Amino acid sequence: MNKFYGVIKCSGPDAKTFLQGQFSCDMEKISPEHGGMGAYCNLKGRVIALFNIMQVDHDYYLIMPKDIIPTLLEKLQKFAAFSKAELVDVSDEWFVYCYIDSPPVVGVALHATRMPIGHGLIVISTDQSQEFQNEATLLDWQKYLIANKIPTIALEQSEKFLPHYINLIDLKAVSFDKGCFVGQEVIARMHYRGKLKKQLESHVIEGEIPNDIGEVVNHVRDAEKAYVLSII
Repeated sequence: MNKFYGVIKCSGPDAKTFLQGQFSCDMEKISPEHGGMGAYCNLKGRVIALFNIMQVDHDYYLIMPKDIIPTLLEKLQKFAAFSKAELVDVSDEWFVYCYIDSPPVVGVALHATRMPIGHGLIVISTDQSQEFQNEATLLDWQKYLIANKIPTIALEQSEKFLPHYINLIDLKAVSFDKGCFVGQEVIARMHYRGKLKKQLESHVIEGEIPNDIGEVVNHVRDAEKAYVLSII
């Protein structure tokens, strides 16, 4: 079980419509058969939270680092109060499992979404009593994310980066066809009129991380090397 991640549940008759107006992803493309990745941005277009999203029955589940959940809930619940949508932290009820190459082999009900790049799979389940086979360690999962230029936005990274600079366009976490969402005006202007001078790059480094590697977004280290995502 990956204890780094938590889960927010969004339910109610207006859940889909509410999320569509808040998130960068197109909720029309999220179904029980097809999950995705999305972001919640501030009015300046900076990413507050980045998450994987999946639909189970009529409810939506957002998987993200646990430490950003209180911040995201506080911001979203201000607007959810005006619609028939409810957001709840269900991290104590739903548990997150991550797989890089092999799917889990278990006899319990699972709900899963593929990562947009590579062979990563995120699974949520209400069952934590069994041993889930083939699950990636947190370090291996983070190394996989970095190698595939998939950023992690925890509390430390929140509200620092525009989607364009952290690869969210290529990861299909932003839709420019769905209509308005929070931060959409700034993000669309950058997309259609801006000229990007920086981009996200993945590095594997022996020794210390050099100062000239750009703005570090994420990094982890094993016994021999450092694995770094930076904007250069």
